[in-house]
Order: sequence, then C-alpha cells, then structure tokens
Amino acid sequence: MFFLLIGMLLLIQNIYLCIYKICVIMKKTIFIIICLIFPTLTYAQADSTFFKGIIENEEYQVWIDMDFYTNNVQVEGQEDVFGNVPGFFGAKRDNRKWIITDAEVNGTKAKISIINDYGSEDLTATLTYEKKEHRFGDPIVVGYRCDIEGKNIYTCQDRGYEETEIVPVGHREVVTYDSYAATCTENGHETVIKCLACGQMIQDGNSIPAIGHDWDYDNVEWNLATSDGFITGSASVKCNNDEEHSISAPITVTEQEGGYLLEATINGRTVSKTLNIGTDIYTVSVQSSGGGTIST
Repeated sequence: MFFLLIGMLLLIQNIYLCIYKICVIMKKTIFIIICLIFPTLTYAQADSTFFKGIIENEEYQVWIDMDFYTNNVQVEGQEDVFGNVPGFFGAKRDNRKWIITDAEVNGTKAKISIINDYGSEDLTATLTYEKKEHRFGDPIVVGYRCDIEGKNIYTCQDRGYEETEIVPVGHREVVTYDSYAATCTENGHETVIKCLACGQMIQDGNSIPAIGHDWDYDNVEWNLATSDGFITGSASVKCNNDEEHSISAPITVTEQEGGYLLEATINGRTVSKTLNIGTDIYTVSVQSSGGGTIST
C-alpha cells in the first residue's frame, strides 16, 4: 500500500507536480516540496484555488482529487464509509485509495494527513505551490483574413499548454505611407494607408503637382570677367522655392553714353545692368575695335 502512494506521487510529477525531495517514514512525517503547474487560470488566481481540482496522468492512469478549502470530496465507491474528505489519490489499475483525511492550507502551502482505505498505513505531507510562468513560442495563426475572425494560438514550450488570442474582424497588416511635399520639379503625394494582408487601399491620397520654379529676378547675380580685353560673363538667378536651384544666361554688352549696358535673357525674361564709368567698381575704357574692357 505504501508503495502505491509513492508511485502516484512520482507519476503525477509528469503532469503538473515536480517532486524535489521525498522522505518517507512509516507512522511518521513526510515532507514533500512540490511545484504545482496548473494548466488553467483557475488554479493561478487567488490562494483559494491553489489546492483544488483534479489532476490526472493519463499515461500512468493515476490522479489526485482534492479540495482543501471546503473538504467536500467523496471517495468513489466509499462515500458511506468516509463521507466528505479533503481529497484522495487513486489509480485506474488499482481500486485502493489513499485518503487525505485532513488538510491545513496556509497561503501556498498545505499540510495534509493521509491514510489508505485499509487503514494499515498513515502519514503526513507538506505540499508547497510554486508558480511557473509559461514560455510561449511564436503563435500558430488561424484565419489570417481581414473579413473573418482569426486566432493566434500560443503553446507553452515546457508543458504544451495552449492559450488562444481571438483576432477580431478587421485589417490585419495596415501600413501608412507618409505624405511628402511637391518640389519644383517632382510631384508630391498625400498620406496613403493600405492593408498588405488583403490589398485594400484604406486611404488613397491624391497626387500633389510639382510647384515649378519661382525665379528671383529682383536679385540677379552678375558674374563678370574679361576675355581678350572684352567684357564677358553671365547673369544668374535663384529659385525662391529652393535656393539650390539656379539658372544663368550669357550677357551681351552694349556701349552707351557714360558706360555700358549689360543684358541677359534668362528663361525668356531679360535682365539688365548698367556699368557707369568712374562710379561703378569697374573702370571701363573703349578699345579701338569696339566693346570695352574691365579693370579692377
């Protein structure tokens, strides 16, 4: 009879009880440190549910039925003999039972007294509950469609326990493409929101036309030099929308009274500048062949 109890405790370890140390002395006290790993949230809530329920090992066909809080468990086939008790150990291959006659719960520990149904042996044991967190891997995805309810099934890598997360109907993989402004030469676009799972365009932003250049003709840059004694160079303007954009055109020089007229046609628009002899930073003298020269 004694060996039946030891066998049950060791076999229950393969389900949810990890027995670290067992010291057995007939008619004396047994201290058992047990790690209870219950597969449902019911067992892991308050202290009132640590030592309550049925734990079964299907492989070895043994189980423990317990309720250490209400002591209302009845031994199968022996209800009239023992009445309500805190619990019992049983085996499908053996009709004998180990009866838990008394249970005192203190937080995560329970001190119990045990006899067999023949009354030939009795002992006491201390059970300690130690909660272990589940180690879930990547989920198994069921129903990965936006128009139906889906599920993410997580399985504990240690115990095989499963938890299911319900994924409601709706877009599964929504991405947002940020808007970007139009430039002088490139179109812009408003924000776009799309579901990659079903391909639906949730928000299709409009294209923003390029804004074009806005040349600053009021601030012409004159780049002057001399070549073979003649005035040469170019005139350029920058874009008010983007100062990195500029456009230039070569100049033409026309002699006039008191100086020279510089002109350039930039993007179809003519800009001009007058160089006055003796007042500008340039000193200009007329050569016999026409045109002029610049000296600084």
